[in-house]
Amino acid sequence: MSAVLCLALLLNVLSVEHAIAANGTLALGVFLSNSSRSDHFQAGLDGRALFAAVDLALDTIGNSSGLLPGYELQAFAVDAQCSAGPTIRGFIEEVFAKPTKILVIGADCSTATEPLAELTPFWNLVQISPVSSSPRLSSDNSTYSSFLRLVSSDAAVARGIVALMQRFNWSRLGVLKQQEITFTTTLNELVSLLSVSNLSSPMQFTFNSGDSPHTAVLDLRNSPIRIIFVNTYPGYAMEILCQAYTLRMTYERGYVWLLYGWYGSEWWREETFSSRADTVSCSVEDLEEILEYAIAINHFPYPKNDSEETVSGLTRAQFNDLYAQRLALDYPGGEFPSVASSGPFVFDAVWTSALALNRSIGSLGTSSGADCKLENFTYDLEDTCSSVITQTIYKEAKSLSFAGVTGPVKFNSSNGDRIWDSIQLLQYRENENGSALLASPVLIGVLNNTGNVELVKEIDYIFPDGVPQDEEIVDASKAMFIAFAILSCSGVAFAVVCLIFNMIFCKTALMRHSSPYLNMLLVMGAILFYIYVVLCGVDDIASPDASLPGLCMAKIWVASVGFTLVYGTLLVKMGRVYYIFLSKKRHWKPRKKALSEAMMFVAVGVILLVDVIYLVVVTAIPSTRLELVEVEQASEDIDLPEIIQICDAEDKTILLGVLIGYKGLLVLCGAFFAWETYNMSTREYDDVKLTGFLIYCIFVLSATLVTVGILLERLVDVGYAVTGVLVLAGTTFILCVTFLPKMYRALRRTSSSTPTVSTQVAAPRDLNTSTNRPSISQLNQDISSLKAELEHLNDTEHQTLLRQRAMETQT
Repeated sequence: MSAVLCLALLLNVLSVEHAIAANGTLALGVFLSNSSRSDHFQAGLDGRALFAAVDLALDTIGNSSGLLPGYELQAFAVDAQCSAGPTIRGFIEEVFAKPTKILVIGADCSTATEPLAELTPFWNLVQISPVSSSPRLSSDNSTYSSFLRLVSSDAAVARGIVALMQRFNWSRLGVLKQQEITFTTTLNELVSLLSVSNLSSPMQFTFNSGDSPHTAVLDLRNSPIRIIFVNTYPGYAMEILCQAYTLRMTYERGYVWLLYGWYGSEWWREETFSSRADTVSCSVEDLEEILEYAIAINHFPYPKNDSEETVSGLTRAQFNDLYAQRLALDYPGGEFPSVASSGPFVFDAVWTSALALNRSIGSLGTSSGADCKLENFTYDLEDTCSSVITQTIYKEAKSLSFAGVTGPVKFNSSNGDRIWDSIQLLQYRENENGSALLASPVLIGVLNNTGNVELVKEIDYIFPDGVPQDEEIVDASKAMFIAFAILSCSGVAFAVVCLIFNMIFCKTALMRHSSPYLNMLLVMGAILFYIYVVLCGVDDIASPDASLPGLCMAKIWVASVGFTLVYGTLLVKMGRVYYIFLSKKRHWKPRKKALSEAMMFVAVGVILLVDVIYLVVVTAIPSTRLELVEVEQASEDIDLPEIIQICDAEDKTILLGVLIGYKGLLVLCGAFFAWETYNMSTREYDDVKLTGFLIYCIFVLSATLVTVGILLERLVDVGYAVTGVLVLAGTTFILCVTFLPKMYRALRRTSSSTPTVSTQVAAPRDLNTSTNRPSISQLNQDISSLKAELEHLNDTEHQTLLRQRAMETQT
């Protein structure tokens, strides 16, 4: 655009000597789209409806006494075609043509208004746009230094969308955006407001002007998004909604469409779609079906009282009647184009120019520019009088406050936007007989200047089938999660009881041969498994948009470490038995020195260290780091597949394959130890058979869980139910087999009146007190009992070795 501005300056120099206004005539350059040749607006731009509003405004201004005395206001039409090129060309032609234009009105769409607003300051011209709402026009005062408009910025639409999302508890939004600077600016404002409101940034689906939005709509259809803002011109909106209809993306399927309110009344009935005409294959009835329950955010001013008299002397109702009569001259069939809804804004824009010029007459007579009159205006930037006239017109226009047919008219002194705090929320609904949509959407709520949505309709009316969700997510039911959470907490409590029992009796004969310190590791692993069950369903109670970036890897860490602590303990126990009785090339002679409990701790620690190293590596690598993702799967409703959340990664197969393979080797090793020692019987290691039994159970349980995880990954409820039951039952069973028999024996010995050797060892007397000091005879009796027990143990082991050698000989 810099080249255009340079050209503008050059042309200004060439046009200055011809820029002398005719006395008594104040010319307005009116830039409105009056053709269907535009590729931007994508709807029939029959500007006759807008120029009819200009003619009506000029007639009422001419009939107003005391307004512009001695002057006549005239309008010179330029076809802007809603495009930058024709607008610039038309402007250059007008500034070289007589009479001199003292003020510019237009254009009616932002793509034409923005370049025009950049040019007008270089010709001393004030510009008033009736309906251009691009946020750029109010964000850069240095570029658009002499611009005003009869509407507020589209940034207000962004405020309306955010307030609507907060009102209906929506946190996810999709945006179908046409690649135009106008819509990009609106989207940027929306992203900023969502961030401030702690809502997720919208998922964007974009397409270039001139291209089909087909791919963008398909991408949206394959996403979990259900609340969609159509950030395009009306023609593309029609094409988008037509494709959405073929994909059955309707309210009944959980979709809500958000649209601009400035599309106009019955805009979907337009028969002319410019260059997109052949892309819209849907009938009006099809479009009305997809549009029903869609919501339009209207930030354009609207009158609240049709009977209130305006500055023109007409009430809103009288204006409507007169405007309809003018339109009937050009549209004898009585069907007016949707662009006619902008007619009232064009009417007020012409009246704004007349009032600003009228007030400037008095201001120029009382200011330092007393010798300057409106008829002395030129385009010359260096002409002091012309500059004073322009500044006066702009200042007086911004200070106006009057009742227009569009409602109270007042401008923001900082950026020239019309001040209008209230935003309408409208909904497309069927008429009473259900045959078609109402010509104008129904008002369902208002966004006031406090940022709150005031609904004027009941929610049951707005959404008869209930407020749609912002995404379609299938999770395990909350009731199931709560049930598993309660069971897991109960399991943790039971594990703590087992841990306390283990610590109290750890030095007694009852627990000494069961490796009580290793049992502590087993209990901690069991607690981790109970926590794992809760983690598998924790995403169910979180909001759909809750950030859970580490949940998937947390489940892997907890499950892996828990398995190592539980199974590793059992494996090391069984390995010690195998080492003592069946090592040394099967000489069947017990080794003289068993593995110490410290060495067993080290063995479990080595297995755990391998786990930690592997998990740290896969967590650090993005391709193997599991994240919660949303995927689509078939459902009973073929038109609306379900969207589920699963843990996935680019190299998920490698991650789980290595982990399962490594754990599988440990399971096979434990199964081997258990098989080799299955017929061994010794009192010293009385947990051997139970430990071997638990290893077999874990072997079966692990295989089942891996199979369930693969087959039921996408059956969320079923998969969670099966996994939760297996893990809870398996973990509790391991604790019960390990500790309940010992608890039972301890209870019996405690309640027995005759203490055994074991109980005496478990509760040794304090030899430093006189009351507990044993007699010599008692000590001799204890020694005799211990010797007898030791001889019995030796005989038992000797008999066991003899039986094993006999079996070997028979083999």
